[in-house]
Amino acid sequence: MQRPADVDHVDEADVLRIQSELGLLFRRARSHARRAAEEIHPGLTQPAYVVLARVVEHGSTRASELVELFGIDKAAVSRQVTTLEQLGLVERTDDPADRRAQVIAATAEGRRRYRRSSDRAQRVLREQLGQWSPQDARDLGRLLGRFNEAFGRTTDR
Repeated sequence: MQRPADVDHVDEADVLRIQSELGLLFRRARSHARRAAEEIHPGLTQPAYVVLARVVEHGSTRASELVELFGIDKAAVSRQVTTLEQLGLVERTDDPADRRAQVIAATAEGRRRYRRSSDRAQRVLREQLGQWSPQDARDLGRLLGRFNEAFGRTTDR
């Protein structure tokens, strides 16, 4: 693995602070996802919620794309989709381009429940960011996007 030459300019204390803050953010995000899942349906698990969110926000998709996106095995995706299907939140149909594959799409009820939960979460986030300057909020979004892009490139190593 080749290490970029310019990593030495990053201060160790900054790295430790960022690592600590990310850990806290990830724990809070998992907690939020659990609550949002329960809000959508008491039987909905956090992993299934994440699949539902992806399908609602980005449209119908193949199970194989979810496997690649989330980096989990096909059986795990299948279990989550089965849960969502049993709850009436998604439906599977044969892919017209490849009869061996299935396309997963949110049902109208799945979209409605997810959007209601998402709208509530956005209101809470807006309230939290309401004490920030508009520039700080834009900067956070930009920097998180930049970090996610860089982090995505390193997760395959």
